Amino acid sequence: MVDNNRNNNMELKENGLWSLFLSKGGTVSQLRSISENQLESIYQQGFSHFETGHFKEALTIFRYLAIMNHRDTRYFLAMGLSLSQLDLDSAAIPPLDYASRIDNSDPRPSLAMVECFIKLKNRGLAESALKEAARILKSESGWKEERSVALQFKKYLTGETFGEKQ
Repeated sequence: MVDNNRNNNMELKENGLWSLFLSKGGTVSQLRSISENQLESIYQQGFSHFETGHFKEALTIFRYLAIMNHRDTRYFLAMGLSLSQLDLDSAAIPPLDYASRIDNSDPRPSLAMVECFIKLKNRGLAESALKEAARILKSESGWKEERSVALQFKKYLTGETFGEKQ
């Protein structure tokens, strides 16, 4: 006869240890002994799928990577961008928002959210996301391409074209 109480207690103890490990910054990839080189190789496969327009395949890979390491901004950014490319912009917002929280010095998740909100016809949230991207771009050096994208979004949202109001 199986002791269900004992099994339940073991499961609760294991879940508690698992939660503690994750809350202290541990990742599934560490538990599974998957190296950073292996994760990078998998990421490159996903990136290749994304670049060639195979967004569903890329999304599958990026979701896997996000599970393996919930602390890597690139995985959540890539997941959000893949969802957006599949016209699943509402679903793209949570991973993009999470990416922005992991690394609050990277403007790319906020800029990607601007585009999603524009496609969702939510001007207010698009403007808020753009303000966040502008805050980051103001305090960080580099990001030349992202500055250009932010400027284009600003012109679009304010109705400016070629320096004039429409």
